[in-house]
Amino acid sequence: MQKQEKKGMQRVFLVSLIFIVMLIVLRSTHCFLSDTEFLPQVQNHIDTEKIEKTILEYLVKQGDDRPVKYYANEKTFVSMSVFLLEGDKSNTYYNVYAWIVEDQYYSEGDSIQQGSGSSGPRKFTVEYADGKFIITNVIQPRDGYFYQKDIEKIFPDIVRKSIDKIYEDNTIEKLSMHNARQAEAYFRK
Repeated sequence: MQKQEKKGMQRVFLVSLIFIVMLIVLRSTHCFLSDTEFLPQVQNHIDTEKIEKTILEYLVKQGDDRPVKYYANEKTFVSMSVFLLEGDKSNTYYNVYAWIVEDQYYSEGDSIQQGSGSSGPRKFTVEYADGKFIITNVIQPRDGYFYQKDIEKIFPDIVRKSIDKIYEDNTIEKLSMHNARQAEAYFRK
């Protein structure tokens, strides 16, 4: 009888231990559902295309509305690669983590010239209100000494891993080429 009780206790202990390990693994991989403000949503619940279009239009407008322009016909072109898009439980607020490449182009005679540009990660907070998406906040890491500290503060671990790989996978070059094609189409029309 004591052997059976001992085996039963060992089974209960083993099952409990497995359950605890599973909880730890799930929590560390962000699969554990908790009462956090933002939870990753299934893609078909979020209109990613409209959100991305809203962000791109916002950035182009910001670039085109700059107070200082070096060329009268300068135009901003923006491309992005989204790392993560997460929505709150009510699908009203979204965090979008993306790599942005912004380029200014201008025409000079028959040639199209690239002016200034920038490239880097950003976090956008987007709100869905009155049937449209609105950018409510944009955060990007500061340069130099603060860059790595800001990356760690602003971006979740899964995004930081993607940021680390961005220099190796030609994403920046692809985004820059997309901007160049947009500029070519715009100035050749």
